[in-house]
Amino acid sequence: MIPVVRVAPEDATHHVRLTLTLPDGTVRQLTPAGFHIIGALEMVAARLGQDLVITSAMDGEHSGPEDPHPNGRAFDVRTHDHSDPKRVVELTQLYLGDAKFHAFLEDEGKPNEHMHCQLRHGIMYP
Repeated sequence: MIPVVRVAPEDATHHVRLTLTLPDGTVRQLTPAGFHIIGALEMVAARLGQDLVITSAMDGEHSGPEDPHPNGRAFDVRTHDHSDPKRVVELTQLYLGDAKFHAFLEDEGKPNEHMHCQLRHGIMYP
């Protein structure tokens, strides 16, 4: 079964909600930090004139119970198909802002190379 993504209309707090229902019935919701990351990625893609592919968002646990992915506070983005992956990271960090978010290359130069971007641990957003 394919995970189901639903975008709900604005709620009483005027925030759009995006939820993901996994095959096992688990429901996860994208946080405001996740929306900020998506916005930054959109600006990077426009600036580069090239699509960015999110390879992991609210799925699975990557690094244990404190992993920010399932909580919609982190994304992995494919970089090995870009001519300058470090530029992708540099621009992403620029648009995310240094104070609350960070982006970096994981598995650089290997087949699984990707950019990881997330809300910094211990930071509340917004």
